Amino acid sequence: MSVRVGFLRAVNLGKRRVPMSRLVSVCEDLGFADVWTWVNSGNVVFDTTGSRVSVEGALELALEDEFGFECTTFVRTVAEVRSALDARPFPVEAGDTHFVTFLKKAPERPRRSSSRPSRTTSRPSSSTAPTCTGGCAGSPPTPGSRSGTGRRSSGR
Repeated sequence: MSVRVGFLRAVNLGKRRVPMSRLVSVCEDLGFADVWTWVNSGNVVFDTTGSRVSVEGALELALEDEFGFECTTFVRTVAEVRSALDARPFPVEAGDTHFVTFLKKAPERPRRSSSRPSRTTSRPSSSTAPTCTGGCAGSPPTPGSRSGTGRRSSGR
């Protein structure tokens, strides 16, 4: 068994409500151990076995059964989360916010367009992508965060 962190995409917004006590119950019903949540964030920590794909799949099905809506989930080990947090693909100054986007799978190589300047970003792993630096509100998106990528992602 290993400690994992589950990030639920787009919950507790509008009608997509997931009470954290029920999220804990769903995880325990799946056989996960030592389950706890962080505030009302849709983030859950638990201990379990199995591949990332199998854990995400089981959790997504159980959450849809419990809450009645699709709940895309990104599961990472503590080491993977730590690696993403420690990565510094661009400078982070005092007062800046560092966002990390979790992806279901590695993005495809971006297609070059002569109408767009080429941009380079680094990826700490095949399933995370840096999204912005600074306050983020005024930062341009990077290739990993564009809505047109066709990839489901969850930024934290």
